[in-house]
Amino acid sequence: MTPDESPTTTAARAARPAATTSWLRGRRSGVLKLVLAGLALLGIGAAATSAAWTDPAYFVASAGSASVGLQGSLNGTSWSDANTSSTSTTVTADLAISIPAATFSGLVPNPDNTSQVTKSVTLYLKNTGSSAITVTTACTASGDLFAGSTPLIVTFDATATTATNCAKTLTFAAGSTTAQTTVLKVTVPAAWPSSYANKAGSLIVTFTGTAQVS
Repeated sequence: MTPDESPTTTAARAARPAATTSWLRGRRSGVLKLVLAGLALLGIGAAATSAAWTDPAYFVASAGSASVGLQGSLNGTSWSDANTSSTSTTVTADLAISIPAATFSGLVPNPDNTSQVTKSVTLYLKNTGSSAITVTTACTASGDLFAGSTPLIVTFDATATTATNCAKTLTFAAGSTTAQTTVLKVTVPAAWPSSYANKAGSLIVTFTGTAQVS
């Protein structure tokens, strides 16, 4: 104690460190409490997120494929599937629609040998499936009458020129049952040589219906 200090001042000074230590202790305690409080708040938030209420909405849909079907006829009344069997891709007489033999028999050239002679038959087609379809055609000819330098000419609808052209396209809308027709023509070329006399041949005409997006 200095001469100027009183016992009271000295006592107060001596007590000050203890007071400061007490204040710091309280300060740390307050900080610790704040941190713990913060952790507690974070814990509450996490619990609320994991247990959030939900209300889903569901949509249900069904799906189905369309059917593809094509039938043929020679008169527009009697219809046939006329396709190949499930185990073979070969068209046979019992599966195909047979065009009467008389339709394209007895073929002879024009006496003047300068113009063509055409015989024809109308073919009917009908969509029996639920899908829209595009129908394309192909011809497979065999035999002497369709070989050589001046063979018979096969066409659809159009007047024959000098070569076979079996390209034909028909379109049917989805669900359409209205029949469409095409005319199959077999034409004897002009100046048909006598080497084709007493010869034979056969012709298979194929119509293929392919499903289309409608």
